Amino acid sequence: MKLPARAFFEMTRGEGVFLNPRSDYGKEFVPEEIEAMLAEGTGRLPQTRVVEEETQVLVGVPAVVPDRLLKELSAWFAKCPGVSRAFLVLMHDPSVDDKPHYLVGVEMSGDVQEVMRGAGLVAADTSPDGQAVDLMRLGQNDKGLDSHIRSQFTPFYVRSMKQKLKGMFGR
Repeated sequence: MKLPARAFFEMTRGEGVFLNPRSDYGKEFVPEEIEAMLAEGTGRLPQTRVVEEETQVLVGVPAVVPDRLLKELSAWFAKCPGVSRAFLVLMHDPSVDDKPHYLVGVEMSGDVQEVMRGAGLVAADTSPDGQAVDLMRLGQNDKGLDSHIRSQFTPFYVRSMKQKLKGMFGR
């Protein structure tokens, strides 16, 4: 059975956990440590990259769709009322990376940092083989990569009318 680390720690909240007992790599987690990780993340800080000059990147549809990643991200975005759509593309910037990686473009309003922080945690837990996943806020301008993704790719997540109404009027 596979389970994201975050989900496991949420299930065991308030209890001590020992992972990999009788192993050279065993690790004990005390309840306070679990609470801190759930509240603050695992210590992996996201990196922000601002592209200040025109840059050519290659984008396309991934040959292998990471179903688990998309399912978990969709569940997260459903909890975030400001998220309207999300797209998955495979991106390659030869000036930065040797090989392409996933890029999730998120069309949203509201608390961008909270949405992206949560999406980053989900991606870190569910990306196939720990592959890098970039996150990008969409809807800021009508040119460049932002516009290209929104006009040329099909979103994997679209907020339903029911979710929109629920977000506007509560339960």
